[in-house]
Amino acid sequence: MILPPVLPMMQAAKGNWLSGLCTSIRQKYTQIPHKIERKVRKMRENAAVRRYRQQIVKQLEQLHIFKDEFSLIINVYAETLAERDRVYKQYVDEGAQPVIEKTSDRGAKNFAKNPLLQAWTDLSELCRKLSNELGLSPAALKRLSDQKIQPPKQQSPLEKVIERLEKQYGSNAEK
Repeated sequence: MILPPVLPMMQAAKGNWLSGLCTSIRQKYTQIPHKIERKVRKMRENAAVRRYRQQIVKQLEQLHIFKDEFSLIINVYAETLAERDRVYKQYVDEGAQPVIEKTSDRGAKNFAKNPLLQAWTDLSELCRKLSNELGLSPAALKRLSDQKIQPPKQQSPLEKVIERLEKQYGSNAEK
């Protein structure tokens, strides 16, 4: 009795259908942990992005500068922070070597800055710029508070009269 799904495996194994069946089953089920690992890693990254997004919104609300229009830049900032953390973790896991040795095509050995360190530096600079854009750094917060439109000060009736007289007779009215 020949089972139809087993027939292609038998032909692939050239007569040793049991080893072909075992190989195909092993290949199929060894891929599952990799898929699960990718999903778990993606869920962790999403959790980190959510955590950063919540922290950013909370800080903006505490400073009374949160607006719904900031949602796009908040998402970009949160994703950048999470990516920066991921790159730093990978850098540390690989030994935290600031300089790595590279071999050229001709066999010469050269030293170069670790690409992970360069990526981390670039992401940190981008995070700094985004925090300034949102007003989360002291300098940016001062700049934003200076730019806020303050309501015009109400003039008293006496000040209005004095101002009108100064315009009418000039500022030399005391002489």
